[in-house]
Amino acid sequence: MKIFAIAALSLAALSVAGCASLPPSQMSYADPALTPAATGVVAKDMADKAARLVPPAKTTLVVSPTKQDQEALSVVVNEALRKKGFAVQDLLPPKPGEKAVPVKGVPFLYQITADERFILARFELTNRLLARAYGYSADKSSIAASGPWSNMELPK
Repeated sequence: MKIFAIAALSLAALSVAGCASLPPSQMSYADPALTPAATGVVAKDMADKAARLVPPAKTTLVVSPTKQDQEALSVVVNEALRKKGFAVQDLLPPKPGEKAVPVKGVPFLYQITADERFILARFELTNRLLARAYGYSADKSSIAASGPWSNMELPK
């Protein structure tokens, strides 16, 4: 009987904790291994491309949050979007027991990943997925785009 009670309490705790955050597929990601300088280059490039897709002065981007250990890099991304002219609103998960509040704006979800050879930036905006790779310089002091943005239309 004790095992059943412990299992029931554990399940209840997990279900409450699950309500307090968004699923990983709805969260942005910035690799903690990236430097703020490298993140800044990628973020500026993403903001420039986003400005070609939607008008910055008329658009509020609702940015999906990152995990707490990536917060410093998400600030860099949000600042690049603001400098380009976008209004930026963070998407906040509903508190336990509360309903999600409808958000007005255009959803913006991004992932920036890195390894020792390259950086991959992806973002979703207006039912499009855009991706671009960046290469490191020989001494790894700077990065540069390795090619154009790839653009895939997502199903509605």
